[in-house]
Amino acid sequence: MTNLPVIPRRYKEYALAYIKIAEKDLERARDALNRKDYAQCAFYAQQCIDKSVKAMLELKLFYTREHDILPYFVEKFKEEWKEGFNIIVEALDETRGVWLRSRYPFEIEERVVIPEEYYDLEKVKKFIIYAEKVFRRT
Repeated sequence: MTNLPVIPRRYKEYALAYIKIAEKDLERARDALNRKDYAQCAFYAQQCIDKSVKAMLELKLFYTREHDILPYFVEKFKEEWKEGFNIIVEALDETRGVWLRSRYPFEIEERVVIPEEYYDLEKVKKFIIYAEKVFRRT
């Protein structure tokens, strides 16, 4: 018999809820990609990654509403690091701030741009790949 940690019901329920939403966000990202709505695609791909990782954190008995969850992921999983976690760290790092840049105007080289001017097919295809890889690891 192994000494598996007991995960309280509420953490399990939140983890499952995050997984359900992450799956829906991945569907939304793919749909937006098909419609060539690249800003929307970027947003939902990032959200899929975020919710997938938050599901993993719930199973570590950790809850956060923070947007930047990379430090929490590294801290909670550093003792049992697996090869597949590197892609999660890369995905979290590459999509930092996407939730904001995909929704609001921002500056690039002293010029105000809107998300639709910034996101293109090349950028969002990368985000979709990250979202798919991270979601498969939850």
